[in-house]
Amino acid sequence: MIHVVTKQNRELYSDALEDMFKMRYRAAVEEMGWRIDIDENGRDIDEFDYPDTVYMLYFNDDGSVGACGRLNPSTRPHLLSEVFPDMCEGGAPQSETIYEYSRYLVERKGKSQKEFMKAWMLITQAVNEYCIEQGIHSVSWLARKRLYGLSTYLWKTRPLGLPKYYEDDQKEYIAAISKMDQDGLERVRKYSKTFEPVASYVLPLRFAEKPDPLKIAS
Repeated sequence: MIHVVTKQNRELYSDALEDMFKMRYRAAVEEMGWRIDIDENGRDIDEFDYPDTVYMLYFNDDGSVGACGRLNPSTRPHLLSEVFPDMCEGGAPQSETIYEYSRYLVERKGKSQKEFMKAWMLITQAVNEYCIEQGIHSVSWLARKRLYGLSTYLWKTRPLGLPKYYEDDQKEYIAAISKMDQDGLERVRKYSKTFEPVASYVLPLRFAEKPDPLKIAS
């Protein structure tokens, strides 16, 4: 299962989020060659990790975080609008029904290629499930160009601008927007060969429905 972390249940995942921030650094910098700032504790945390950012967490067998993704509303500053606006012709799209999907990373260390792809697809499937449930129409994103072809197979996807070459990891990147609907989810499930829902959402006990004293008395 992929655990969905929101502002309502974030307190349950404080240790996991710390683990995630460190894993993001290892996956992005040590494995992929990105140049991003880290804090004194070796964590990748930027200004778009808001208190109410939605995170998707994949856990390894040993309980550590092995993959992640984050969702932010496009109506406030986010990675595409503030750091990579040049990747979007006419600017990054903004709408209450569009969220930006970023920092979707899988740590390769300790995983076979099959396990790596499985983790990536489960995170992807959980995002699709969450968006449908929350009425999020589309997600905007920035990724290596080679992933664009797969995205067009899975979802209704269109580019937001031309690809751009980055010296950091010597790869081409492209910004795009993908529609999150049931048709796309079915294609994701078929591709991942995982047909049951994978997004798990756990709330603290204080949100549990309290019993009705009158019904108990009767």
